[in-house]
Amino acid sequence: MRVNSWDEMLAEPAPADGFPYLKGTWLYARGLALAAKGRLDEADAALADVRKIAADPALAYTLFSP
Repeated sequence: MRVNSWDEMLAEPAPADGFPYLKGTWLYARGLALAAKGRLDEADAALADVRKIAADPALAYTLFSP
C-alpha cells in the first residue's frame, strides 16, 4: 500500500461473502487505514472482526503447497 493512500483504502468496497481469507485481509488493511486516520474505535472493531475470521476452523488449511 502506498503511504498516505488511506482514503483510497477506505473507499474500497468489501469483498463478497464466502471468501473469509479475502475478507480478513481487507479488514486488516481497512483497520490500518482507520488507525492511521485516528479513527481508533473503528480500527478496534475491524481488528475484532479479523480475529473472529482468523479463529474460524474453516481456515485451518494451507493456502499454498510448500
